[in-house]
Amino acid sequence: MLPVARHLIGVCCCLGSTACKKEQAMQVAFDEPGETAGSDVEIVQESGPDKPPVGSPMPSPDSMMPDLPGSGAPSAMAPLGESLVVTEQIPTAVKFPAKPKEDDVSWNRYRGPYYNGLSHETGWVSKFTRSGPKFLWRQRVGVGFSSLAVADERVYTMGNGEGRDAVYCLDVESGEILWRTGYRAELGGGRYEGGPSATPTVHEGRVYTMSKKGELLCLNGRTGKTVWIKNVTEHTGARPPRYGFAGSPLVMDHQVIVNAGSAGCAFHKDTGDLLWFTQGVGGYASPIPFQLGERPAILLFGEKNVLAIDPKGSGRGLWSHPWKTEENINAADPVIVGNRIFVSSGYRAGCALFRLDKGELRHIWHSRALSSHFNPAVVVGHYAYGIDGQAGDGTKDSLVCVSLKEGRRTWVRHRFGFGSLIAAEGKLIVLSELGELIIVEANPHSYTELTRARILGRRCWTSPALSGGRLYARNAGGRVVCLDLRPEEMEGPELAKAEQGEKNKPAN
Repeated sequence: MLPVARHLIGVCCCLGSTACKKEQAMQVAFDEPGETAGSDVEIVQESGPDKPPVGSPMPSPDSMMPDLPGSGAPSAMAPLGESLVVTEQIPTAVKFPAKPKEDDVSWNRYRGPYYNGLSHETGWVSKFTRSGPKFLWRQRVGVGFSSLAVADERVYTMGNGEGRDAVYCLDVESGEILWRTGYRAELGGGRYEGGPSATPTVHEGRVYTMSKKGELLCLNGRTGKTVWIKNVTEHTGARPPRYGFAGSPLVMDHQVIVNAGSAGCAFHKDTGDLLWFTQGVGGYASPIPFQLGERPAILLFGEKNVLAIDPKGSGRGLWSHPWKTEENINAADPVIVGNRIFVSSGYRAGCALFRLDKGELRHIWHSRALSSHFNPAVVVGHYAYGIDGQAGDGTKDSLVCVSLKEGRRTWVRHRFGFGSLIAAEGKLIVLSELGELIIVEANPHSYTELTRARILGRRCWTSPALSGGRLYARNAGGRVVCLDLRPEEMEGPELAKAEQGEKNKPAN
């Protein structure tokens, strides 16, 4: 997730050398009273020109793979040519549970466990009473735009304060800070608040995080102790994009893959050893796994292209398609729907649909129907829902629904304002820039609002997370709220009345 507005002054860290620098993590407990400490990671770097990057270097995809014939973003929409086949709402490389566990509270990474902002949860409260939604707890973390990851009854996010980034671990039920682990880091930001942009990824009891300057951390999810830490830029020579690294780490098999360099890089998830890398500058979006024929692949939204790499082939490039956005801000995660890939970016670059055909990427259409600055759209059925416009434009932005079959809008809610959204049970869960929670039907024919309530103060550019009937949201200043959207249990006469009503229902 990336907070970037037009003409903001970002923090750019460019290396004059690709020399690898040895890192040592010195753990220092936080001294605030009444808190369970994690660790404060001090990065001590030792340079040396005789220490080149290790691992397997991969060339830039632009130099090794020709662009597809007729590629690019045409000004007119190309015809579809055939009906859209949507087999799944999730990448085919990821198993969607047929029957989720009742106690499943996993939203373990940015955009959820299925990489697309969709939740399988049902029965959550989608209409509020006059008094508004029920707040379970409120908490403060540091400044930033990191979203929230939920796993193992804990909530993880990041923030910056007092000259350091920190990874926070909160209790899901009380919001109590169980631990936090930090390291020295500038706030950055320019005209926006600054702080970390990436969201923690939780995998098998460990938490993986990425800073704007390239500090990649592996932490123990229970204690916050550092397992390993690597500075991506120092180990690979990859340069941060203008506004810093923003993509969340992807854990796949034994690899931690990040969008750094022209086509990503990978570290061993247990040891932090560098496995393969590319140099240059990447995009801001998170890596996404998918199935390409019989093999797993990784989709990256690079600085100037959309590309696929083979994680089992040491990051070997599979294909690359150019995608140019003003200021090279390719930031909104692409969405994989069956054998289709939906891509969108801001600054009026628009959106496009591609088809995976025998391992190659085929262009279907391009349109100006939706330009996603950095918060991705969600796809429900044959339609994409998203915010069209730029962060910082006030109420000028619109909420739109786009047909994936034709690339045209089916409806638009003008002057909706900037925000982010996820979806569950056929409903859009939208958090506006001003801190309003708005529940909207995922109805492709009309904008149908179910309820709204203000839950935070501005500025809210970070997407919410739904897990175990609880909704988690935050703003740029670091205020985190947890709403209890679980239906209230009925007791006594109310329960008996409801049960009697079910018995009297006519059979279909």
